[in-house]
Amino acid sequence: MHAIVELLAAGNFAYYAYDDYEDRENLLGIMHIVFNSCLDEFTDYVRWFLVSSGLEKEIHNRDLKEGRTKTELYAFLEKLDWPRIFELCRRHSDDGSVARLFQKWTEFDYAAERERYVKAWDGTPIWPMENGKYLR
Repeated sequence: MHAIVELLAAGNFAYYAYDDYEDRENLLGIMHIVFNSCLDEFTDYVRWFLVSSGLEKEIHNRDLKEGRTKTELYAFLEKLDWPRIFELCRRHSDDGSVARLFQKWTEFDYAAERERYVKAWDGTPIWPMENGKYLR
């Protein structure tokens, strides 16, 4: 979660007013998932983030040197206590705090911007699934 929040902070919110629709949609979508999504959406996004970002590549490259495989990384992700991770994330990032930070960084109202740009999750996972189980 720290990596995702740092990624958001590094995105330089000062330029939010000049971003195009797609950039705003992407940024607000990530913020929504990290701070306001349901457990399934949150879990699916964080798994996808770990296996598609440079962060996962760093983990994978280190693991290869240590004789571990990407499949083992996926197995590790399966064992994580996602409800607990979700609960801790929510405990430390309530909507009011997020709204205040967003207002400070962008000078825009977070709730109004979220309403404009964030599409409701349709339940389709980013992380590939088959018969209700994540593929490795």
